[in-house]
Amino acid sequence: MDILGDHIRQEESTMFAAIDRNCSDIQKEQMSTDFKATKSKIQQEMSVSIQ
Repeated sequence: MDILGDHIRQEESTMFAAIDRNCSDIQKEQMSTDFKATKSKIQQEMSVSIQ
């Protein structure tokens, strides 16, 4: 788990830094909105499949 956690932190730090450098505020807001919608959809699908 420690190795996985380290890997996730490394990916997040490089990915988010690249997004911050290369995307406008509008693009970042759209990505955030899209991510939240996708996350919600996946969570709903997972809860339906568990029942």
